[in-house]
Amino acid sequence: MADEVGSKGWQDTAGAHFSLTFADVVKSDSAIDGRELLLRFNRPLVGQQPTALLSQLPDWLEAVDVTYDTVVLRAKRDVTWRVSTQEHGVTVDLVAASATTIPSRAEENRFALQRARVLSATGHADQARAILATLDPDDPEVIGAEAEVEARAGRTNDALEIIRRGLGEHPTDPGLEIARRSLLSTDGSNAVVTTREYAHVRNAETWRYSLIEAQPITVNPTLTVGLTGEFRNETAPDVMRSNGAVAQFDDYRERGALWAEKQFSDDLRSRLTLYGATNTLGGGIDTHLQALGGELNAGLIYHQPFWDTPEGVANNGTVDTVLAGYLASPQSWLSAAIELRGNRYAEQNIHFVGSSGGGVVEVRAEPLDQVPQLALVYNLDAEYFAHTAWRTDDSGERSQPLELRSRELHEVGFELAEDNLLVRDLYGTLFGGYAWDRLNTDGPYYGVNMGYRLIGSLELEAYANREHLGTADRPGVTTRAGVDLRFEF
Repeated sequence: MADEVGSKGWQDTAGAHFSLTFADVVKSDSAIDGRELLLRFNRPLVGQQPTALLSQLPDWLEAVDVTYDTVVLRAKRDVTWRVSTQEHGVTVDLVAASATTIPSRAEENRFALQRARVLSATGHADQARAILATLDPDDPEVIGAEAEVEARAGRTNDALEIIRRGLGEHPTDPGLEIARRSLLSTDGSNAVVTTREYAHVRNAETWRYSLIEAQPITVNPTLTVGLTGEFRNETAPDVMRSNGAVAQFDDYRERGALWAEKQFSDDLRSRLTLYGATNTLGGGIDTHLQALGGELNAGLIYHQPFWDTPEGVANNGTVDTVLAGYLASPQSWLSAAIELRGNRYAEQNIHFVGSSGGGVVEVRAEPLDQVPQLALVYNLDAEYFAHTAWRTDDSGERSQPLELRSRELHEVGFELAEDNLLVRDLYGTLFGGYAWDRLNTDGPYYGVNMGYRLIGSLELEAYANREHLGTADRPGVTTRAGVDLRFEF
């Protein structure tokens, strides 16, 4: 739980002084750049914010900027900063000086990098870029910071280009390679991906599908487009059709999406999407805003094809959604996201099948900045159905058209990724964990992804995974295996 932080400022004949005190033991780091002092702690800053020091020391302090765990202070005059660390915080003395101690070049660079990251995290991308432009452009740490600024501003393509340039100059740098894989996992590069997958649920459905994706293709610096096409052959026993008949389903379906995303500023971008499937046409809008130390998003979706159940595939199911979410990265190694959703379901011949509310929570920690990269993850996927339509057949049997069921699925797991397995350009990820569904069944999940960069921008990836989950009356073991061919340009 976060500590309450107390701040106190005072002055005497020797100069000005202030303290920041935590309720629990804390570690801190500091950097000095002339009139600026940066303090960073291993705990979040909450409670009485250090900005109160401005009113307590008005003749000495010009500005106090606070982010999650960092304080940057700027003096009104030339001073000597003297930082004393204690078990529960720090005490800082400001002494007026005609000439202050000149910091080393290494300390200046370290302060500038930290300052740029603070500015980027608080939505001041232009100021962060200006600071980084004064540093060595060939330094891998500077290159990584430049990419981080662009990624936080929503310019993932630019961030990837910076990382690629850095790897060209420093091909064995582990930090840049980790950053590259992280950015690629967000599907941020210009690429065409083809997928072929086989999946089977024990004693239930089987499907084979081909997928082709044109991932963000840059039209101009502020506009990207993309498309997805899925072609599925699904076989499932005992599927209820729209007319109430229950029979085996074995047929072919296809669906697709076309989208365009506009970057209005470093802080604001919106995406329009057009959905299509058999007898289905829909669309949606999703807007993202850098604010409150993270990223806010909100969206509306109308008639998106719903294929999460065999009945949804067979009966051309659709879902309308209103959503709102928030994503934050309080530390470089920690990210958290929450998204709340309201849904309304239908199928081809029934305008209302059910409505629900719920959301997802995702927490990801990557505590080790090294290769192999370890990630610890927690996911919550919850959906609660308030209203569902029931159908009664000629024999009086009642059923739900799309087999909609509430869920509250908690997943705790790990990912272990290595970017050079045995030989260069062979990479892999091992993952696993356990999932608890309070309303259905529990079970483990595990899998492996293996990939190889064939030539230049061509990558081949194979994957296999299994999860032991299902509903209360139909426990299931789902097995998936597939291959991806990815071409970046």
